[in-house]
Amino acid sequence: MKNGAPNLLELTDLWDESQLGLLEQFGDLPMTVYGIPNKLGDVEGLKKRFPWVTFGMHGFECTPYECLTWTEEVARERLEIGLSLGYAPLLLPPGWVYDIETAEACKELGIVLRHSFMSKVFVEGMRAFPGPDGYRVQMKCMPLITSLLRNNQRDWIGNHPGFKDFLRGDGGVTPLSCAVEVEA
Repeated sequence: MKNGAPNLLELTDLWDESQLGLLEQFGDLPMTVYGIPNKLGDVEGLKKRFPWVTFGMHGFECTPYECLTWTEEVARERLEIGLSLGYAPLLLPPGWVYDIETAEACKELGIVLRHSFMSKVFVEGMRAFPGPDGYRVQMKCMPLITSLLRNNQRDWIGNHPGFKDFLRGDGGVTPLSCAVEVEA
């Protein structure tokens, strides 16, 4: 815990089980890992193997800006598939970009939309993290988000800036537990 705020660890771009060795290095540190449903597939077995991990969706195929191309119907269909594969009701759009169609589908399905502080597309009644107040809400936790693809698995823990300090803190929060409901 840094400045009294619990740690929030998020890893993106899980698309293959060969990447799972990294998760084992963390022990039972609670974290959120954003998988790619169309590539990784069903995560029910992974949830049993890594019960401290929340598996969110990182788009469906993790193509650049894919959530901007979704109609509400396509968004709903792909998000429902992700939920049926065992993913938590949590979406991090690839490239951090999405549109009103994706936001509407998330609201309808009860999915928390993980977005950057620059995101401006919200629908009343949807759940989002960090939400319209951005980092004022997010600073209730100490976030660390990084891609599994951009880090050498062997050296990631030792070389990631701030990771040793992060490990000294308290884990336990996820975007699901910190999400806020968007008001009018």
